[in-house]
Amino acid sequence: MRYLLPILFCLFNSPVSQADQTIRFAPLPLEDKKIIHEQFRGLADYLQEATGHTLTWVHLNDYADIIEQFKADKIDLAYLGPLPYVILKRDYPPADPLGCFRDADGQANYTCSLITWGDSALTAELVSDVRIGLTQPYSTCGYLSVSQMLGEAGRKINGDGNSFSYDWQSLQGGSRGGPWQV
Repeated sequence: MRYLLPILFCLFNSPVSQADQTIRFAPLPLEDKKIIHEQFRGLADYLQEATGHTLTWVHLNDYADIIEQFKADKIDLAYLGPLPYVILKRDYPPADPLGCFRDADGQANYTCSLITWGDSALTAELVSDVRIGLTQPYSTCGYLSVSQMLGEAGRKINGDGNSFSYDWQSLQGGSRGGPWQV
């Protein structure tokens, strides 16, 4: 049976047999591996202790890879945001929730942000004729959230003279070398 951990979701692919004592875990893509290991060490330790199985980290570059690897039974557990989960569930209905992370107040929350350079006075209401750099296509905080945030401000991600691209690598490390303003 497969399980899913909603709101940043985890999925169990197929049960780990007694003969195969390894859980193949795919954490979030695009983050520093050291930071990811620090963030997930508690979960990894708990799963190893509770199941008696070892956990192997499977680092992938994007959500599309995680979804494909999950469907191909190459990973057993994945940590996903809402949009990648919906895509996986649509394409692979046996994927089921394992659990849900919640804030201290018990609420399941998810936050996405529009970010500009520190010296910019740009606000969502002023986004016009702007180049927007997005995360990967399957990211909840990519096109889906940005178009919603801009829409709430009366703007359009692919209108109002705006353009967007998934060239997020040019923004990593805080470099202003990329052509993006948001």
